[in-house]
Formats: sequence, structure tokens, C-alpha cells
Amino acid sequence: MPNASPCANSFSALPATRHATHAASVAIAGDRCVALLSLLVLLAQAIEGLLH
Repeated sequence: MPNASPCANSFSALPATRHATHAASVAIAGDRCVALLSLLVLLAQAIEGLLH
């Protein structure tokens, strides 16, 4: 089984700015995901309203 220390070392060597930008992009992606989910829910409710 290969040693995982080189991988861990490369992650710990990343600058803090990369972590901050990654966290920001994750937050933006999360907001998009929530917006998409709410849109899907609204669409489903509209279709249900049309069917009933």
C-alpha cells in the first residue's frame, strides 16, 4: 500500500489564499444548488397544481 504522506504534505503546503478561494467557490456553488433546488420545488408545485 503506497504511503499517503506526499499527498498530505502537498495539501499542507497549499497557501491560505487557495483555501479561502476554494471555500468561497464552494459557498457560491452551494447557493446555486439551493437556488436550483428551490426552482425545482416551485416547478413541481406548479405542475401538481396544473394536474389537480
